[in-house]
Amino acid sequence: LVEKMEIRIMSMALVEDRITDSGRLDRIGMEPLLAEQVARIRYNFPGLQDSVECSVAAEGVVLGADDAMALALIACELADNAFRHAFAFSAAGRFSLDLSRTPEDGIVLEARDDGRGLPDPMVERLGLTIARALAAQRGWVVEPGASAPGNGASVRVKRATP
Repeated sequence: LVEKMEIRIMSMALVEDRITDSGRLDRIGMEPLLAEQVARIRYNFPGLQDSVECSVAAEGVVLGADDAMALALIACELADNAFRHAFAFSAAGRFSLDLSRTPEDGIVLEARDDGRGLPDPMVERLGLTIARALAAQRGWVVEPGASAPGNGASVRVKRATP
């Protein structure tokens, strides 16, 4: 529990560092922030540091402080869940985090892994519950992608449709 709280606090601190460095609340570059965040979270799982390949893509996505903080915390939960559950029994694979802007959805964050897959039916874990609550505060939804056990998992965060 303490470890998970440390990860969440670290995520908020990374956003605060970006604000302090730039002196702006409206222009936080997300790719370096998310890349550092994923690297730090993976560091907390010593068996995965060399065996899980990570990629982060958010080229050109710049957000204001409120959206950046919410997405950093959601990404924290999704990355922690992947490292904790997807690779729990086979410490090898890939994890990716992609953030993009789209004309119709505004923001889409997608976390994917090729780990052991989601249970069927999917068990609502605390990390996913927290991600859903944070997303709802911004008017976003969290949608687990279709995946069978053993085939990995995908989770999308996007603006809720009215």
